[in-house]
Amino acid sequence: MIKYLIPIQINYNKNKVLKEIDSLLLKPSYSNNWWRAKTTESKNFWYNTDTWLKTIVENISVLPEIKRLQNVFESDIVYVYKQLANSSLPKHRDWDVITSVNILLSDDVAPITFDYGDEFYKNALIDVSQKHSVKAHTEDRLLLKYAWHTKSFSDVKEELKNKCLI
Repeated sequence: MIKYLIPIQINYNKNKVLKEIDSLLLKPSYSNNWWRAKTTESKNFWYNTDTWLKTIVENISVLPEIKRLQNVFESDIVYVYKQLANSSLPKHRDWDVITSVNILLSDDVAPITFDYGDEFYKNALIDVSQKHSVKAHTEDRLLLKYAWHTKSFSDVKEELKNKCLI
């Protein structure tokens, strides 16, 4: 069975990251690709969601711990997401990026679900070009995401292996 998630080992100061994220403004993540969704429910979610909050980290120089991690991963873009408690993320694939390193900052969260089943993780390389979803959970889910627009899952996997993170 092909898996789309590989746990990684990365050291970071969680309290610093959380403090840096507190300085950012997360807004509802309306998708420009909402029309690609396969069901009416998913189209409505991606067109007008208020439970999946997002920001693109643009001024990384004022966020030293997030920047330090960016220097390790060398990703194209950095996001912060918050899935509000008791909400789900419908099945989808990411359209703007194809590979990501996700760092979950919440302690108790629902798994990410692929067609083959659930995956629990704290820090992981993920093939976000594959269909996935996240079930509802009783607590918010805060996520720091380092992502690549064109670099494949296998290419990033090799880079992370060379950096002894996998």
